This record gives sequence, structure tokens and C-alpha cells, in this order.
Amino acid sequence: MIVEGGNMEEAYKRVVANKGSHGVDGMEVDELLPYLKENFKP
Repeated sequence: MIVEGGNMEEAYKRVVANKGSHGVDGMEVDELLPYLKENFKP
């Protein structure tokens, strides 16, 4: 359920809206969408 498409989309919108925050992965906000498109298959 956590990685269901609607949940992932809402999470992505929140990250973009708050301009992200520093996380353990070191990924920048602008790197997130390409990563999700490549690695997340609904």
C-alpha cells in the first residue's frame, strides 16, 4: 500500500513543495522524478 501509485504521487508532491530536506540518500529534489520514473513501476 505504501508504494501504491497514488501514495507515491502525493509523497512526491510534498517533497517538491517543501523543496525536500536532507536525507540519508543524499538525493537532490530535482533527481527524484527521474529516479522514480526509472525505478518505480506501478
